[in-house]
Amino acid sequence: MAERNMTDIVFDAMLKEAVIANFRTKMEEMPSEEIILEETPFSDEHNRKMEEIFKTEKRQTIIKKVRTVRSYAKVAVFIICITATLTFAAFLTSTEVRAVFRNVIINIFEKFTNIEFEEPQNQEKEAYRFTPQYIPNGFKLIHTEIYGFSFLVIYENANDDIIIINIHPIGSTNIDNENHEFYEVIYDDITYHINKALDEDKFSTVLWITEGFMFEIEGNVVVEEILNMARSMKYNDME
Repeated sequence: MAERNMTDIVFDAMLKEAVIANFRTKMEEMPSEEIILEETPFSDEHNRKMEEIFKTEKRQTIIKKVRTVRSYAKVAVFIICITATLTFAAFLTSTEVRAVFRNVIINIFEKFTNIEFEEPQNQEKEAYRFTPQYIPNGFKLIHTEIYGFSFLVIYENANDDIIIINIHPIGSTNIDNENHEFYEVIYDDITYHINKALDEDKFSTVLWITEGFMFEIEGNVVVEEILNMARSMKYNDME
């Protein structure tokens, strides 16, 4: 009985070794991934469909990113308060008298900059009616979406460069400050907050508030093009 069990054990061990050896031989005989791809070319139609799938997934990732609140751990906080109060003469009519109190708070964190605006919301205009009059050469509209009181627009060119416009009620936003240069410019009494990317793979951002809305334009293009789009933004009140 003991001798038969030992025979079975030896047989099982030899069988296992034979199976493993055979498996290794078959694996070594298999062509490499590069050879398989060379010998099995995909059709142009297949490649086109796969490219479209990847682009769609990329767009959905961008949309989720824009609509998701990003949070990071604080390391150091510097608060800069810029307060501007404009007071109109008491002689003006009630429709003209506006006490405008703008408070911009910029918090510098380790990986992002949080910018918060405090100003009355616009209850009359609709975000989706704002459109840029200038669009960089080669870019075309690929996506628009209304979500709540906000409006999302995405442009893309043949090189897969992306420009995102996000228009929403005035509040706060987070922008990446790693390998970025932050500064401000003023045109036509509007302050544009610019977060310029210092690396080609990073997105530059221009944000500002006007007409009761907060505007953000970001893209992996030169920041001057983004600023040109920002300055060309107009409201279309035609039905």
